[in-house]
Amino acid sequence: MLTDDFKIVVPIRSNNRAIFPNCYDFSAAGMVDSNENYEIAIYRELKEELSIENITLKEIAYLNPFKDNAPIFLKLYLGNINYKIKNYDKDGISKILYLTLDEVEALLKQSPNLFKTAYEASFNILKKYLKENQ
Repeated sequence: MLTDDFKIVVPIRSNNRAIFPNCYDFSAAGMVDSNENYEIAIYRELKEELSIENITLKEIAYLNPFKDNAPIFLKLYLGNINYKIKNYDKDGISKILYLTLDEVEALLKQSPNLFKTAYEASFNILKKYLKENQ
């Protein structure tokens, strides 16, 4: 998710999370349930994690671990919001940051282990997409 001033919505996972506690996370992410496709799953995750509904998303990439050297199968979607998120899953998310591309890049270089798996690869795809589509 991007804000109107091109800041990336970066949740910090709560310390009670079994996997990647206290790590920087994707704006919204999760598993695709057996009765879902990627698109249904991302809209469900946005609602559950960030209380975001009625938003248009654009698919910008699909990563396949057998073709793209990615750790997992992953679809990336881009959406824009023009407000700060106030209602979010406070059990799973301790805080939400709004960071510029440069700020995220600096954090990735400084502390790559504080990011969830596949974040850096996804961030690089987002950065390239934004440069090509500005």
